[in-house]
Amino acid sequence: MGFYEKLYRPVFCHSKSDGRLVIGKKNSHCRYCGQTKQEGRGWNLAHVLPAFFENNELFSADECSSCNDLFGCQYDDHLAKLTKFFHAVTGVRGRKGVPTAKSGNGLRIEHALDGVTITDPERTAESDDKSLTLRYRSEPHSRFAAWKGLVKPIFALIPSELLGEFEATRRMLLNPQGRSPIEPCMLLIAAAPWGRLKDKYSVFLFERAHAGEDYPRFIAVYYVAGMFYHVPIYSDKQIADISRANRTFEVSIPPLTDSIETLKTGPREPKLLQIDMTSQDQVSDEQTITVEWIERHDISEQGLSSPL
Repeated sequence: MGFYEKLYRPVFCHSKSDGRLVIGKKNSHCRYCGQTKQEGRGWNLAHVLPAFFENNELFSADECSSCNDLFGCQYDDHLAKLTKFFHAVTGVRGRKGVPTAKSGNGLRIEHALDGVTITDPERTAESDDKSLTLRYRSEPHSRFAAWKGLVKPIFALIPSELLGEFEATRRMLLNPQGRSPIEPCMLLIAAAPWGRLKDKYSVFLFERAHAGEDYPRFIAVYYVAGMFYHVPIYSDKQIADISRANRTFEVSIPPLTDSIETLKTGPREPKLLQIDMTSQDQVSDEQTITVEWIERHDISEQGLSSPL
């Protein structure tokens, strides 16, 4: 039995094949700022996860237009820059299709109907000509703003009767300059782009059931094209207890769930990543990945075309 099965209970699950789902009350208050929907004026449905996570099925009806604009402009843009390299390599489609990733060193990853073209002036081909090591520098972004973009969907999925237990998180989301109520903010990733589940996109929310008070109250797992993003959220009581005790805590990547463990049938173990998302500074992360293909292709200065 896996980590989540032992210590947590699932409270929400939605996958691409489940089709369109709208959560939240359509005629109520905004669950983020509390604004009341004016009679005769509606709010546009808001994506729970951004569209660039291949989400065009899961929407929220209780997020006001002002909050939707805030989250989209202040947080989603940074999250898109953080994840663009992964999404370009694995072919994740947003509103405008698969993003083209361009790096300052000349690397370019571009998708077309017949596959993906990689142009890399610094190309490093392995001896068997079946793999290519790429070095990519992301566009400048704030990791903490991107972190808020990952926390915001959790607040959309938490049952409404429990929202009062997460006031510190709500205030953080509403203030673009606000600090996290608990640090460090650790993003935990299990990456196995060579192995895919049935759906290219899924969202899971787990609530602590049998774990101790030090464990996050909720953990969201966002799956997209072989990437599992684990995002924890703590209640106000947990934050206050940690603050009063003047103690620190460590966040570690939980063991993979049974469904994720099916990816171990691929060529090797999933790569586990842990990124500290606490800093508000603008950074350009350097990421390295080795891509492989089954059939031999010629590597040229113009680029490499491969279905990956």
